Amino acid sequence: MQTFLNRLIQFVLRLVFWLSAAVLGAGLLVLALVLMAVSLLRWAITGRKPAPVMAFSAFRRFKEQTARPQGAADLFRNRNAPRQAQDAQVVDVEAREIREITDQPTRP
Repeated sequence: MQTFLNRLIQFVLRLVFWLSAAVLGAGLLVLALVLMAVSLLRWAITGRKPAPVMAFSAFRRFKEQTARPQGAADLFRNRNAPRQAQDAQVVDVEAREIREITDQPTRP
């Protein structure tokens, strides 16, 4: 009789544990979905991206920077220092004078 009661109590405790774990997991899932919906709604209304989107964007940019062969050197390079000649782009433009056109006569 003692072993039957022990098994019954053990079964009930396990059942309560698993049910409470399932309820907690489902509750966290619902909470995450509600927060995501609110975040997307706020994004649609205000135009500001949610923080997780910004974090993943920053991570993606960092990953693309370091994926290049010289990426490791870029991490320790001073951002204010001039870039190397191979990274620089040169654009030639033709300079010309632009005169201001006014409707009023010029004063002597």
